[in-house]
Amino acid sequence: MPAKAIRIFTQTWSAQEYQEAVELGDSPPPTDTTGTLYLMRDHAEDFGDWNDNQTAWSPASDVDTAAHLLSGSTTSFWAAECSDTAAEIGPGAWYMDEPYTNPVTGEVTAKTARLEGDWSVQEARAIRAKVLSRP
Repeated sequence: MPAKAIRIFTQTWSAQEYQEAVELGDSPPPTDTTGTLYLMRDHAEDFGDWNDNQTAWSPASDVDTAAHLLSGSTTSFWAAECSDTAAEIGPGAWYMDEPYTNPVTGEVTAKTARLEGDWSVQEARAIRAKVLSRP
């Protein structure tokens, strides 16, 4: 059974490459095809909390850990939208960050993230709800 994870891809293009692709109604070709893998089991302790009587530390659930990772904690990735169709059917949902344009060089950097592993449909929906309903 594949471990639950999030893979984040960082793409960087020159201003010209990005603009040409957008004008054609397309996305520029990927510059990162491997991405960085974040396993839930490696980060659950970081986002845990004390139990009700404050006697033991409990790791965060996989859903809560994923929501933290997609909301800037640890990854510098802030999900702005989600491919709703994929989230409705479960694993494979893609999240997109807002592209950043470097004011000096004009380079455009965009990040995307994907749920990987053995996520259930209910977990994918819960992650999307937590990530996209934040203030």
